[in-house]
Amino acid sequence: METIQVKIETRLQNNLRAALEYCLKHNLVISGKTVINVEDYLSLFNEVRIKEGINNCSKNRRKKLVKSLRRLEYKQTLKSINLFFHFLHTKLELSTKIKIDKSLKEQEIDKLRKKYQDLKKVTEEARIIFKESKKDFY
Repeated sequence: METIQVKIETRLQNNLRAALEYCLKHNLVISGKTVINVEDYLSLFNEVRIKEGINNCSKNRRKKLVKSLRRLEYKQTLKSINLFFHFLHTKLELSTKIKIDKSLKEQEIDKLRKKYQDLKKVTEEARIIFKESKKDFY
């Protein structure tokens, strides 16, 4: 039984590092701060606390943990990383709550796109009004 637990712990540590490196690579924002150093965020996850959380898990929770680890190993996306951190916070009852957001540049692009779509609607309404008035002229 201990070998399975050791494997889970090592996979958990590797996936934590991989997820944080993914955030660093893509300039993602963690809890309102841009990732500068992976080690700073790894220090938030105390190894003793993680081991206690895994020890206190039921078999069903361990299965869910392995499933979330497998999902994160298969494909690292913003959603899979957030689900992984959410699982760590809720099921393993770690005190650190981490939410990963889009990068600042991507957030700015989303705002500009929303503004563009609003202006496009206004333009379309003005075009329809113009067509109606032009139709009456000819």
